[in-house]
Amino acid sequence: NPPYRRERDFKSLLGEISCTEFGRMYRSARMDLWYYFVHKALHLMKPGGRMSYITNAYWLNGAGSEKLINHIKEEGNIEEIVYLDKLKIFSGVAGIHMIMRLKKELGNGTLVRRVPDRPEGTAEEYLTAAKPFVEFEKERLAIFHNGKIDIEPPRRQLLSKIEKGERL
Repeated sequence: NPPYRRERDFKSLLGEISCTEFGRMYRSARMDLWYYFVHKALHLMKPGGRMSYITNAYWLNGAGSEKLINHIKEEGNIEEIVYLDKLKIFSGVAGIHMIMRLKKELGNGTLVRRVPDRPEGTAEEYLTAAKPFVEFEKERLAIFHNGKIDIEPPRRQLLSKIEKGERL
């Protein structure tokens, strides 16, 4: 798993990387060190190869993640996102976390697994299937929306739930 090293806390390390040819290609403001790990994995993987990382989830909508999102969109397919929200993952580490499985080939879509809006229990309970995730599929182009990653349920799923509801 890649180390979490945000730009504001590790400017010298990220500055060293940005002086390399690889770093100049992918450097962006407000990035995290692990972004380079994903970029490098995409370069090193053979077609059909897979990688999976657990990371923070702020990059899904972060301004500094555009290069990363575009690189993923151009060369790979996010096969699965497991969104763990604020459930505790690592001792001493707060935040919103997710697991991403990426395949180096253009695919059809993404399986999104999310903890419920008000999750109860631990991340381990969801990851071991003791508690159920909310699951849905997103088409490949629907997951990439306005330079961001959209993990909200598809509209047709929401509309079908509304249609099944009791009329007032």
